[in-house]
Amino acid sequence: MLLAVGLFLFYALLFALYIKVPTALIENRITTPGATGLIVSSFTIAAMVVSLGYGQIYRHLGHYTILISMLGVGITMMLLAESRTAGLDYLISACSGVFFASTLPYAFMLGAQISPAHAENLTSSILLIGINLGVFLSPYLFNLMKLIHPDLSANTSLLIAGMGIVLLGLAFFFASPTARKEAPVQ
Repeated sequence: MLLAVGLFLFYALLFALYIKVPTALIENRITTPGATGLIVSSFTIAAMVVSLGYGQIYRHLGHYTILISMLGVGITMMLLAESRTAGLDYLISACSGVFFASTLPYAFMLGAQISPAHAENLTSSILLIGINLGVFLSPYLFNLMKLIHPDLSANTSLLIAGMGIVLLGLAFFFASPTARKEAPVQ
C-alpha cells in the first residue's frame, strides 16, 4: 500500500529530529546534553497537547490539513538546522510538534477512506508496519548517508530530512483522493 510506504518515508525522515537535533546542538556548542533532551521533548509535548484538538483542526482545514502539517514539520526541521540559540530551538521544536500533531490522525483517516470494505483493521496494521519500519530504520538511513558522504553534518542531515518531508507532504496532498474532490472546509 502506497500510504504505508509514504508513512515509512515520513517517519524515517522525521526521526532525524530525535537523532540529529541533539547531535547538532552539541556539535555547535549551543547547549548541554541535558538541555537537548528538553528541547526534543518540547516537540513531543506540543504534539500531544495539540493532537487533542485534531477534530477542530480538520474541521477548519479539511483536506489541506496534511499539506499544512507536513510543510510545517519540514520547514521547522530546516529552521532547526539553521538555528544557533537554545531558546529558539525550544520554540522551533515545539512548533514542529504542533504541525506534527495532525499528520498521524489524517493518515489513518485517509487509510480508512481508501481501504477495501471490511479491511480497516488490516489497513491500520499495514500503516503501523510502515511507521514502525521507518522509526526502526531511520538511524541506519542517516548512518548510510554519513558513510556515503563522510563530511555530512547533523545540520545538513536535518536540512535533507526537512526538504524530504516538504516533498513528501506535497506528494501526500496531491495523491490524496480528497485532493481530487473539494472537501468541505467550515
